[in-house]
Amino acid sequence: MDIAPNYAGTLVGLVGLGNLVGFVAPITTILFNSQPNGWDAIIFFSCCLYLVFSLFYVVGVTADVQDWNFYEEIDGDEEQPAVSETPRPRPAAL
Repeated sequence: MDIAPNYAGTLVGLVGLGNLVGFVAPITTILFNSQPNGWDAIIFFSCCLYLVFSLFYVVGVTADVQDWNFYEEIDGDEEQPAVSETPRPRPAAL
């Protein structure tokens, strides 16, 4: 079940930003791995990030459909202007 079926594509795109970690990992490896215990720092940093975001997920995420998924319907009774009746913007004079 999606948390917001009307915005599933947008949410998948935002989640895809998690792939940016692929850029951060090599940079942190270069920065921390110049020392003999560099791998300890890299693994510790990765574990801390994982734990922080996992805690956020456990505390703040539900599987319910979110309120912001729903939008206000336009009443069919209201008269909508036809496309040809819509005023067109005039080009600016030079």
